[in-house]
Order: sequence, then C-alpha cells, then structure tokens
Amino acid sequence: MALTTRSARTTCILLAASLFALSTGVTGCAAETDDEDVGELELAKKKKDKKKDDDKKGDDKKGDDKPADPPPKDIRRFDVLQHNIGGGTENDGGAAGIAYTFSRIDAANPDVVLLEEVCAAQYELFKQRYPTWSVLWAQMTTNEGNDRCGGTPKGQILASPRAMAEEIRKDLGESDGERAFTLLCGGVSLPNTQRKVLACVTHLRAGDDQAAAREKQAWRIADALNPLAKDGRPVVIGGDLNSNPDAKSLDHLYRLTRNGGTDGGRFDEADQTDANREKYAQRDAVKCAGDACRTGEGTMAANRAKLDYVFFSHNRVVELGAEVDNAGGSAHKLYRGWAKLEF
Repeated sequence: MALTTRSARTTCILLAASLFALSTGVTGCAAETDDEDVGELELAKKKKDKKKDDDKKGDDKKGDDKPADPPPKDIRRFDVLQHNIGGGTENDGGAAGIAYTFSRIDAANPDVVLLEEVCAAQYELFKQRYPTWSVLWAQMTTNEGNDRCGGTPKGQILASPRAMAEEIRKDLGESDGERAFTLLCGGVSLPNTQRKVLACVTHLRAGDDQAAAREKQAWRIADALNPLAKDGRPVVIGGDLNSNPDAKSLDHLYRLTRNGGTDGGRFDEADQTDANREKYAQRDAVKCAGDACRTGEGTMAANRAKLDYVFFSHNRVVELGAEVDNAGGSAHKLYRGWAKLEF
C-alpha cells in the first residue's frame, strides 16, 4: 500500500528515533518534501508571470492609442500657360499668329494650356503640333467675313499633355449677337496618381460699357465652380476676363477684396504675391492684404492694364507665382501662372 507524503514523513521520523542509539544520528531519510507547498509556490509564480504578461499587453494597448503620425503631404506644382493670341484680329489667323505661343509652350512644358481668340485653322495646327495631347474646343464666333480667320469660326482651346476629360461646358450668356461666351473645363490627370485638377478656360465680354454683363458672367462662373472648390476639388480658372483687378465682376472670384480683406471669393490669383504688388495696387486702386494684393503685372501689350488671369482654388494653395512674357503679335501678352497645390 502506497503511503501519502505525510505518512511517509511520520514513518521516517519513527524509524530515525528507533535507530538513534545504534547510529551517529544519520537517519537515511531523504530531505523533507511537501507537495502542497510546492503547488502553492508554482501557483504564485504563474500568477506573477500572468501579471507581467497582462502589464505588457496593457503597455502595448496604450501604444496603440497614441495618435498615428500624419501621412506625408502630397504637394505638387501645377503650371498654366494662358494666352489670348488675337487670331484673325490684331494677329495673323494662321501659323504666324500662333508660332510664338507654340515656342513658349515647348519651353515651359505646362500642365495645361488656355488659349482664346484662336482661329479654326490655328486649332487644327495645335492638334497637329501636339498629336498626343488632350485638346478641347469651344466656339466663340463664326467670324464669317469679319476678320482674317478667313470666314471660319474662332474660339478657345483647353489642352493638356496629360489625359483630360471634358467635365463642364457652360454658356455664360450675355451674347453680343456675334459672340458666344463659354466656360469650358476638363479634369487634368496628375502623374502617378488618380487625382485630377479641374482646369477651366473662359473669355468674358469686352467693352467699357459691358461691366454689368461681365459681372453676370463672372457670377455664373463662380456659381458653377464654388461648390467644387468648397468640397475640396482643386480648381483652376483662367482666360481673358476683360476686367481690371479692381472690377466688381472679379469680386465673385478673388478671395482678396478691393479694400485689403480676405473674405471674398474662393480663388487666389497667380500673380497676387508679385514683388511689385504695392506699386501695382496704386495703378489698380486696391489695397494690399499682408503679403498679397489683388493686382499683378500688366498683361496688355499697348498699356499696363491687367486683363488676363489664372486663379487657383484657395483651399489647395501652398505657394503661388506668375510671369508675363511677350505678346507674339497679339494685343495680349502671354501669361504663365503656377501654384504648389496640396492634396
């Protein structure tokens, strides 16, 4: 019959007592062992190890609760080339009238090109010159026997070396009988991404007595583009707006106000940070706002007036810049605006 631990211990003690007189006191028993004590030690050790594991898991969980590092900002420069080439009026209606513009496009390599007063023959030349580009066209006038377009239509071009799909073609109204005014927009794809910039070209009605018509047209542009800019879509709008920077019509676009405020529209103009903005402000009867001003270098060849613009939706703008080149036979100088946009 097997003995329990306590019984074995008792027997060992009795045996030791019986043999005490016959020996030097060595009993021959093994060291005392207690399974219950060992079990309690092992249980305490397991509890201690479990607490360490729980504490470690708690620390790991605390680490998970820490806010993750924000993703790196994706900032990209977007370049615009804008030119009213004056085809068929003050400029030649064929190859000679668009040759300078072609040379500047080749040199600047812009993301999008905005051209106004382009004769139909020049539109065809553009497509031949850049056969891989996306090119959109909006007819402005038939010009039948009216100028050197040779009785063919003329209009405006929106073009990009990248894939571009037409998204907006809006009649701005206020036609003068011969000319129709259109807002033409396309989504320009950015390299190595699914993102697009909505680029738009337009041409507002000319004439010192047509300020009210231009204001209505500018309002229609803002009405079409403001919701997109408000939702975070990067938007570019440019063209011959036939308006000075202090014009009431541009209140619908400029974020900068004429009195130096910044609570106007949703767009920044590319040249509003020009180093000579204070000087231009005197010309345009506006006040500057901090490091920006609702003004810019003149774009007209015959005088210092600014009638050509490139606007970027403000909520995407990190940095702005612009340069005015030569006219190339047109009454308007070629204008290049750019912005670093955050996506």
